Amino acid sequence: MLARTFLIVVLAKLTSACIEELLDRPDASEYGYTVFNGPATWGEKFKMCNGYRQSPVELDKEECHKMRFPKINFLGHADERDGGFRIHNTFQSVSVEFSGEQPVLQGGPLGSNFTFSQMHFHWGRYGATKGSEHQIKDLEHAMEAHLVHFNSKYADLRQAAEHWDGLAIISLLFTETKEDSEELSPLVRRLKRIRRGDSYALVESGAMTWLEKYLDGRYLTYWGSLTTPPCNEVVTWIVLENTVEIGWRQVSHFLF
Repeated sequence: MLARTFLIVVLAKLTSACIEELLDRPDASEYGYTVFNGPATWGEKFKMCNGYRQSPVELDKEECHKMRFPKINFLGHADERDGGFRIHNTFQSVSVEFSGEQPVLQGGPLGSNFTFSQMHFHWGRYGATKGSEHQIKDLEHAMEAHLVHFNSKYADLRQAAEHWDGLAIISLLFTETKEDSEELSPLVRRLKRIRRGDSYALVESGAMTWLEKYLDGRYLTYWGSLTTPPCNEVVTWIVLENTVEIGWRQVSHFLF
């Protein structure tokens, strides 16, 4: 369900400092990614999926409006955490939950502080070698990670998803390489513990410090939606231009 839209290319520099199980979402059996229940059919059951600001989109910087925003501050996203992290096989994705005080996102195109909820991954299915949801000028990437935040003025993610300014999602695109990424190894090697659906595993305290070097640089932003039903148009998307390198063998560990 890919669409073109006018976007904003942001030149301000950033500074560092699975929604499914957290929202009242439709049962996973009601939608999927086959020809029979894929994105082209979602609008039949979920009317919001026929909206005008649906995500993901094909990004083209040549069609964007260039603007300058204040710096984005990522507060706590790349910190080591005494309680480590918990990964979860949600049947449709792998989510990462952070222990302790949750990170905060502020600045940039956002008018409020946003509290981190969780991070999850998208990868190619049914033999596909490319699995990113967003494309940059027709270029698909091996994987895409979403760092989901909700507007701190709301009580939680579920409440925020009912409001136009409710969510902010950071998108990280992954480029496949021949060699494995050492910085991603602590996370990837634990994936074998969650091969079974709805299973969990703990990951060491420093497993997400790699985020620090990627949460920096230029980005594209637009107002869009959740990428799966019910497709609420409540998301400020921030797609980072910096891409994360991941080995092709490591990508294969996500292919449950």
